[in-house]
Amino acid sequence: MDLVLLSLLIIGIGAALVRFLGRRAQTKMPSGRRRKGFTDEQLDAVLQWAARGRHDSLQRINLAGADLRGVDLGAAAQGDKGADLSHSTLRSANLLRANLRGANLQGADLRRANLRGANLLAANLSGSDLRNADLTGADLRDADLSGASLKGANLWLTGFSDRTRWPEGFTPPVEAVKIQE
Repeated sequence: MDLVLLSLLIIGIGAALVRFLGRRAQTKMPSGRRRKGFTDEQLDAVLQWAARGRHDSLQRINLAGADLRGVDLGAAAQGDKGADLSHSTLRSANLLRANLRGANLQGADLRRANLRGANLLAANLSGSDLRNADLTGADLRDADLSGASLKGANLWLTGFSDRTRWPEGFTPPVEAVKIQE
């Protein structure tokens, strides 16, 4: 009798595990990242942009809540421009260690976005909304943040240069790091 109960318990746990893994597989993208509030079409637009040599515009794309960890939307070569994400919605997006070098993020909604360790070298962030964004360790050298909203943004160990343009009246916090070039 104990063997029968043990067998039923194992079968029950196995069935629960299969249901859990099945649900989890349905909510994951092929790359293993969970989908979070964005459609396959939106993700495909980004991937197709990269595949076509990064020449198309991604203006006004809505990637709110997207998990874009490590995505490469930066300039393909030095002197090139990165993705045109101007006026896009990237609210609460996960852009951890993303390459956005030279990207145009003018007027973008980046509220509560995770930009930890992101490469924003020479990016245009003018007029963007970075309220409560996490820019810990991001590279803001030569970036244009004129007119951007940085209220509540975490700039701990964020790198910047003499050529970084800050919003009028804004002074980088002491925890940000000025990089001498």
